[in-house]
Amino acid sequence: YPDADRGCVNERCAVRANTFVYLLDREGFYRFNGSPDDSIGDGVADYADTKILWERSKWFFAVWHPVDSIVRFFVCLDGSFYPRHALAYSEQTGEWWEETYPWEIASATMIPCPIARKLLCGSSYERIMVMDSAGDTGGGPGVTGASLPSSGRYSVTDATAWSVTVSGADWID
Repeated sequence: YPDADRGCVNERCAVRANTFVYLLDREGFYRFNGSPDDSIGDGVADYADTKILWERSKWFFAVWHPVDSIVRFFVCLDGSFYPRHALAYSEQTGEWWEETYPWEIASATMIPCPIARKLLCGSSYERIMVMDSAGDTGGGPGVTGASLPSSGRYSVTDATAWSVTVSGADWID
């Protein structure tokens, strides 16, 4: 980040949330808002030092979920090609926890929905998943694992810029 004294692993490992930009570099996790950088990674310092597989950093990314004020840094902690883990930070409490997903998560973005914004995750085998608020993923402070809803295969019958109509759910456990 231009005005910070630290760097960033890649352009996807910086995410704006409220008045801060949250970033990940090889020293760990920090946030920045124009003043000197503010390290927030004390609770997960061992991850930056020994657990994160930095050779996969090309695929790391960060997202902010404004509904529950959580910043997630998707990183590789095992031999997976894309991240299967997220280190989640609560802006409200300052707590960290690790989330583990059943599939690799290659990308994520916030999408507008009628009532609240949702986090849309892209995974392997053309899986697209919606991560709801903390309770719906199984994740949250103190939780070491998370799971996403069962996948399904649908046929798109209609689509606009703001909606998709699907039919023919073929559920796979």
